[in-house]
Amino acid sequence: MFCRGDKGDHGLAGTNGAQGQRGAAGQDATRPVYAQITSATIDFSNDEFTANVPCDGCENNRYLWFINNTPISNGDSYILQEEDYNKSIALEITPMNEKGIPSPREYVVSYIENIKVDAVYSNNLAFAALKSNGTVVAWGHPTMGGSFSEEKRLKLINVSSLHSTDNAFVALKSDGSVVAWGLDSDGGVISEEIQAQLSDVVNIFSTNSAFAALKKDGTVISWGNPVNGGDSNAVTFEKIDTIFSNDSAFAALDVDGNVFTWGDAENGGDSTGIDLENITSIVSTKLSFAALNESGKVVSWGKVQATNPTLSENLAGAKKVLSIHSTSTLFAARKESGIISWSDNINDIGVAPVIQNEENKGNKIGKVYSIVSTEFAFAALRKNHTIVFWGDTSLTEQKVENATSLSSRGGSFSWTKWDGTTNSVATANLKGPYPNYKKTDIKSMHETSGAVAVLNNDGTVTIEGRIYFGGDASHVSDQLNNVLSIQSNSRAFAALKEDGTVITWGRDHHGGNSSNTDISTVNVDVKEIFNTVGSSSQ
Repeated sequence: MFCRGDKGDHGLAGTNGAQGQRGAAGQDATRPVYAQITSATIDFSNDEFTANVPCDGCENNRYLWFINNTPISNGDSYILQEEDYNKSIALEITPMNEKGIPSPREYVVSYIENIKVDAVYSNNLAFAALKSNGTVVAWGHPTMGGSFSEEKRLKLINVSSLHSTDNAFVALKSDGSVVAWGLDSDGGVISEEIQAQLSDVVNIFSTNSAFAALKKDGTVISWGNPVNGGDSNAVTFEKIDTIFSNDSAFAALDVDGNVFTWGDAENGGDSTGIDLENITSIVSTKLSFAALNESGKVVSWGKVQATNPTLSENLAGAKKVLSIHSTSTLFAARKESGIISWSDNINDIGVAPVIQNEENKGNKIGKVYSIVSTEFAFAALRKNHTIVFWGDTSLTEQKVENATSLSSRGGSFSWTKWDGTTNSVATANLKGPYPNYKKTDIKSMHETSGAVAVLNNDGTVTIEGRIYFGGDASHVSDQLNNVLSIQSNSRAFAALKEDGTVITWGRDHHGGNSSNTDISTVNVDVKEIFNTVGSSSQ
């Protein structure tokens, strides 16, 4: 950072040269009364730096702004330019008395911004971090979103959120514009025609290889792989309120309860013949959608129709549904009388690809207060204060009684009992096998394509699997303590610690080595880590 004499954090320092020693005893009585600065700070708001300089006897102070030690502007304020980001900012102040006589003492204020990482996102082979000053840093596979050009870096300012497909990232800026980088076929490159339409964007959604931008006027712009939702030209959008997605299709819900779909027809991009009017909510699995209308009726479409041809007939009797929920492969509908659950995958373990309810095959879940889900499983709090799990066979024998509340976060379920105690269990359909891992008395578990990392209740991490996929963290093992959360892509892990640092390990080229970034230093404060690959609003 720029320094002239001593400096502090937004602090005040005075030069101390020969002139600064004048005023000793014996000087002439006609010595001028110099203006004296009592304090000095730099305020920053809306890209503008403003000098805040309380001063005794000051009339018109002289100001000189420096960027990386180079003088660039006069005046008591300076508007930050795009090329100024990530550079040091300093202000030199010369106090002037009422007669216009400059003080022999100059003051320098250095603006030392406490830049921290607000969130870390991942796709299949790369990570991207959003900083508190609205800038972005990326690492991992350079072609798949792990790096961006200098031109993109200058544009990645005032970013409010990041979004990802399998191999690309998109940044939504505070002015409603969009910047993309990563693999072209996954939405990492935006054509000039599409880019010209990407203004006033309020939110972005994604499938595995396409993005959809919702604009302020209720219209939608899509790009990326056309098969998986990157081409919505055949759809006329008006008054869209929100968008939902699965792996390869989108469903847009307008303010009047109508639904518009596009993308992979087999996986929900074609809703021809489905009654999608007066819809109040939509959920998705990886390959299908389900919607609830205002009369409490449920409809479902996508892959689920192929694996369960009698689905529509079975759902016709599911009236007065209170809410719908989903995991990556399962749906559940909560009724006053119980639960209905169905799957879009004939190979699913834990539920057959037909409707299961309280009267079918002895599955008497009965009346429930609530249903919550993770990516892999459901849990329902029954009115007899027991909890039932399904979707993850390893939880089948989990017995919970006397429960008063139930919640889910990330990959785990948590509940509170009558005596005030709390418990949790993690869920994951692991690719394994990993014979040494445990699922109870832990916070969460996370997996790459060949390794698993378990976050224990004491903040330590247990790792198992193949070295190539992050199964060896011996080089950072002494740092894997006081961990709050873990995120992974297909070949690397990132752990967020209580002190705000991020520790990475796994395949270097795919995000396991973040040493060329500033996210692993002690002064970086990371709030949370997200994985938004193929994210949907549910």
